[in-house]
Amino acid sequence: IEKGKEILIYALGQITENTSYGELFLLGTEMYEMKRYKEAASVLERITQKDINTRLTRDLLFSFYYSGDYKSAINICRTIRGKYGILSPYAKLEGSIREYIGNFDEASRIYSDYGIKYPDDLEVKFRLMKMYFILKQYDKVDEFLDSPPDFEKLSIDFGIELVLLMKERNRFVNAIDLMYELRRKFFNHPNAHLKYTGLMMSNFELPDDWTNIESIGVNSAVVIHDDTNKEHVFIIENRDDSDASKNEYSPKHPII
Repeated sequence: IEKGKEILIYALGQITENTSYGELFLLGTEMYEMKRYKEAASVLERITQKDINTRLTRDLLFSFYYSGDYKSAINICRTIRGKYGILSPYAKLEGSIREYIGNFDEASRIYSDYGIKYPDDLEVKFRLMKMYFILKQYDKVDEFLDSPPDFEKLSIDFGIELVLLMKERNRFVNAIDLMYELRRKFFNHPNAHLKYTGLMMSNFELPDDWTNIESIGVNSAVVIHDDTNKEHVFIIENRDDSDASKNEYSPKHPII
């Protein structure tokens, strides 16, 4: 493998105007696969027509991106967008770059257009909400939070992002409810428990019916100590998938 790398690096220094397309293609794609993105970009740029949506264009785009040449990457994205409209991954990457460099207005516009064409892409939806929040367009954030995506479709990372967004918009009950469901769904994921605990310890005011409990019922957690002072927890929830291994019991369970 090391010998192969040495040969490729040597070949870079032998490129001339007479080097064939095929040789440049092989060298550029090999450099890309080796993650030598700066060298890959220098080779692929010689043979790529940047206004055509091809594998070469995408490899050149990501070579620019991963080597930190954001200006060249944006130029490709803008060219493709001008010719084809919104296309993934170009628009998605352009939005990400513009977000990174602080061009939030343009990033939000691109994410918004992207979301119209690719409405099921949750990652971009969350990126767009982040832009709206930074730009203080809270009405758009709240509109999104009024009808959030089904938590069953969320990864743990996107779920936590949604929880944090709810918290920032003072929707604490919604944030706790969602984080509870995420913790339950991703029970073996340590971050789910960490974020749930952190959220519950946050400084915010809970509803009166959460703190002034007069009777035990559905959506209650009961802790009982037996004669040996052993603790037993009973979480009473009206759900079809109650799991006794997690101390969950439906109101119809004999123990309740």
